[in-house]
Amino acid sequence: PNMDAMLCRIDMHTGDLDAADAWYREKAPCEPTHLNVMRRYQYLTQAMVEIMQNRPDAALLTLSPMEPYIQNCARIIDGIHLNVLTAIALRRKKDERWRERLTAALGAAAEYRFIRTVSVYGTAVLPLLGALEWDGDKKWYKQLMAAVRMQAAFYPHFLEPRLAPGEELTPTELQILHLICADKSNAEIAQIMDVKLPTVKTHVSHILDKLDVKRRAEARTAAKKLWLIPDDL
Repeated sequence: PNMDAMLCRIDMHTGDLDAADAWYREKAPCEPTHLNVMRRYQYLTQAMVEIMQNRPDAALLTLSPMEPYIQNCARIIDGIHLNVLTAIALRRKKDERWRERLTAALGAAAEYRFIRTVSVYGTAVLPLLGALEWDGDKKWYKQLMAAVRMQAAFYPHFLEPRLAPGEELTPTELQILHLICADKSNAEIAQIMDVKLPTVKTHVSHILDKLDVKRRAEARTAAKKLWLIPDDL
């Protein structure tokens, strides 16, 4: 199972997001209330996929049960990974607590002179490092930043959500997408949403553009791939 999780990480680095999604659906632990410490690597991989899916709340739920074990057993490397991933997820939520989590990760990494434990997150952690203004060991930090930038250069889309911030659906568009996937017509959507028919048509056009599809029938497949609707819809 850890080898499968490692292959999933390779898929995320190389941009095969469909393969990463397949691992998540078929092999990820997905058991946040029943922590199995032997699956730490898989839990961390699961959180990475959830960040890639632009589901930071799901990633935080996956990571949270690991914290007591990591603290009580002094799992330094696991703790650095957990804090970096938590920081990335919090930043995606625009939650300023990301700063303290990344600071904790850098403090532990600097103490043990670890570089790759942080740099492996490359482009996902680079904006956070640029915004943090960390005041620790300058020589080590310079080495870290060089490694992070190199990783980002090789894998520029690692953990990047499929939908860019400017392409994210608004709450209204998300509601209409659910209705489209439930096979509701524009007229039925207008009645349910209590809006005019031309307004619905405009929203549908924007939704199709953001999902990069041409027809309503393709919207459901695209929405599931982006985890915008449940699999059973």
